[in-house]
Amino acid sequence: MKREIFEISAEINGISNIIVGLSNQLDNSKTDTLSTESMQQAMFCISTYLDRIVEDLDDIDMLIEENKEKEANRMGKVKELLITILSTSTDQELQEMLEDDSASEIAKVCIKEEIKFRKGGPNNE
Repeated sequence: MKREIFEISAEINGISNIIVGLSNQLDNSKTDTLSTESMQQAMFCISTYLDRIVEDLDDIDMLIEENKEKEANRMGKVKELLITILSTSTDQELQEMLEDDSASEIAKVCIKEEIKFRKGGPNNE
């Protein structure tokens, strides 16, 4: 990744200040007037700068998506492991775990899947 989010935020703030400064060109009494060529160059530079920021944000978005996929894959493995461990529990133990308020939601989902599997549910092969 080329830039961190806080750097991009600072850059956007800088662009905002540049635009405010250029807007002074609309009021002749506040500043000297830029030539048309200078104004075009300034606008082109802002456009180029914003395009680069978009690329940096795309890179950040891609990294976020990759991390989400890795986390989903990791959670899938954790779920498999939990179901394997639950398969050694009795039906009564599973029921007690379901009723236990301290059990996590993912654990309860896995317990329900194990119970469904034992009863010949759609995941049963």
